[in-house]
Amino acid sequence: MTAPPAPVTFTVDPWDPGYGLAYGEERARLADKPGLDQVSLALQQRLANAEVQLALAFRAQHPAADDLLVVDGPLRGRTHLDRTIGYIKTHHASYLPAEQAAVVGALAPGQRTPAFTMGTSWRRNSWYLQLPGTPGVPWSGTVRLECSAELPPAVVIQLGHLTARLLPPLASSPHKDPRAPQNLVPIGGLEHELRHRLGDQQLLYLALRAAAASPPPGQSFPRRCPCARRMFNGDKRLPMTAPEDSSRPSWWNPGNALVPKGAVEC
Repeated sequence: MTAPPAPVTFTVDPWDPGYGLAYGEERARLADKPGLDQVSLALQQRLANAEVQLALAFRAQHPAADDLLVVDGPLRGRTHLDRTIGYIKTHHASYLPAEQAAVVGALAPGQRTPAFTMGTSWRRNSWYLQLPGTPGVPWSGTVRLECSAELPPAVVIQLGHLTARLLPPLASSPHKDPRAPQNLVPIGGLEHELRHRLGDQQLLYLALRAAAASPPPGQSFPRRCPCARRMFNGDKRLPMTAPEDSSRPSWWNPGNALVPKGAVEC
């Protein structure tokens, strides 16, 4: 079993040399632009790339023609994979004219629409599927599936029938999952296991704050006040606030450089 890669921190602070956490070295990467929204965007892009690589690795290790690979979200970068569909839980755009869209609202649990081709600079074959659990509420519990536009119509229809047979029994229940029924039971179970492996959320949060206020072994942060490091060494009486530092850009958010109120940064 290979060791997992070291975690990565995204930052908008160009002075940030990286942090060391208790469970491994963490590399800091500079976001493309300033702002916390850019940090979130960089993290989402890395997550999307990891999901693409995971799907590629799975299909390479399981080439047999007796399975169906369901990808969470659109098929970006994975349309060439055999027996692979994208599973879209939320609807941010309408891809059908009003007359055809009315068919979606009239679907019964387990029913699907005919497949249609959609796209602008990209193309996909897609269809809507109604999951059980939300009777009488149009579009509630409806998911959109998509596959490569290069597939023959017969293969697309076969994939549509397969999703209508396999996915409805995996729909989650509202009393167990607030995102039911779209959040399928295997997905919910995986999320639960990953949260369990992360450990206590408060301890993780405190560890991240401590790592942000302390330099890696053998390094130092000359602009950080040592009082901030003492805060994480047991002195919890000091209220924390952000320092004033005119040498940093106005957009810099000093969330990882907290110092006690009234202290002067070193």
